[in-house]
Amino acid sequence: MSKFQLDFLERIDDPLLILQTGIGAGKTRVAAWTIVLKMLDGWRILAIAQNSRALKMVLFRDILKILMTVLPDYDPGKYYNKSEGHIGMPPDFGDACCDGGTDENPSGILGFTEYDGVVYDEASRICLETRNNAADRNRGKGIRPWKRYLSSPNMEQPEMWFAEMCKKHPDCVIHATSFDNEFTTEETKQELKERYVEGSTLYNQQVLGLIIEGDGSDAIFLRAVLEQSMGLPFADRFARTMYCAIGVDCARFGNDNTCVCIRFGYWCGDPLKVLHGRNSYEISDAIDEFYALARARRVFVRRENIDMAYGSGVVDVRREKGHTNVNEVGFGDGPADDKYYLNVRAEIYFRAQRWFAGGGIIRDEKLAEELRVQRYQIVKEHKFKLVDKEIIKDVLGRSPDRSDAFALTFYGGGPNADLVNVDVGQIVEDAVGNRHERPRPIKKKFATR
Repeated sequence: MSKFQLDFLERIDDPLLILQTGIGAGKTRVAAWTIVLKMLDGWRILAIAQNSRALKMVLFRDILKILMTVLPDYDPGKYYNKSEGHIGMPPDFGDACCDGGTDENPSGILGFTEYDGVVYDEASRICLETRNNAADRNRGKGIRPWKRYLSSPNMEQPEMWFAEMCKKHPDCVIHATSFDNEFTTEETKQELKERYVEGSTLYNQQVLGLIIEGDGSDAIFLRAVLEQSMGLPFADRFARTMYCAIGVDCARFGNDNTCVCIRFGYWCGDPLKVLHGRNSYEISDAIDEFYALARARRVFVRRENIDMAYGSGVVDVRREKGHTNVNEVGFGDGPADDKYYLNVRAEIYFRAQRWFAGGGIIRDEKLAEELRVQRYQIVKEHKFKLVDKEIIKDVLGRSPDRSDAFALTFYGGGPNADLVNVDVGQIVEDAVGNRHERPRPIKKKFATR
């Protein structure tokens, strides 16, 4: 084990301990060892993870591997109930067990009772309700408080309670970077420096494991701006336009979803339509439903912008139906403005940023969440590039299908071009001059057309 892992385990009797690391440092491994050591002492442990997949496919998997190593006769088929999220122990260990709960269902944790300790994996991304519900299970006759919080802050701003707890209990915090894993090769270290841009806010969060106050200098959409957008009262003038645009981010199979979004002027139609496991004809039918919405508003759909990665079949179906306004969009293609943007993906997301500055309104909380984690980098020739989508997926725990569909509505020019132009010259000047400062805010104004 690495030194920080051994330090963490040596303090196993401390009532409170916090592990704050960069990605790939070995956080979940030491969480699993902590749980197993306490189960061997006869403890009942409640493990909390961000979602069911992280709980069962990562944390529980490591726990079972360790148990089969230290107890050669341990039979997971006999003691592990995957559907209930329960890992039991042989009779010699009394009531020892590990039960699991997730941030997806905070109230589901209320059914548990009298645990000797609680372990929170990815604590910085678990909501306060889940944290409190789990903490209340750590009580009962003869039970003393014992909690372990382990987390990589990642690019999303950590939950306020976690940041405050780290400040309040500095003596209980063990810190480790991505480089503190003794099995990390020099090649991997160099790749991390290049991928996350050494010295950037993203690098400090992802690699050094630091908690960054606020949004960070490389955030495209500020939390305050998105919250303001969600709270703005809808007025018909924000949606008053002759034209609207539809964005479609297509997925075929797996965990990703197909998402269809429509945007009227400064109003993003609510709700977005999310589909799973649908074929090209079914997706086309879903797009037609938005045409009906546009007709009800007497608005013409000027553009259908469909992601070409999995959307070629949908594009063919739409054109067979006679739609001539369909664009097959490659996120990696060259942008209309190649002076400032590396590709289409960066260009349309920054157009969306300008839309919010003009008073754009959304209502979808998951869309806001996906926009909030988007980050940019300035690469060769001072061009904007978005952080790799795979990194965003790791942070969210899902693909940013909603935000991609929303951003696709900004592809192309036409009468609405004035709604989405970005003063990128000023942003480049500010960002290149000092990457650790936020680009100066664009003055907010409401459109009436």
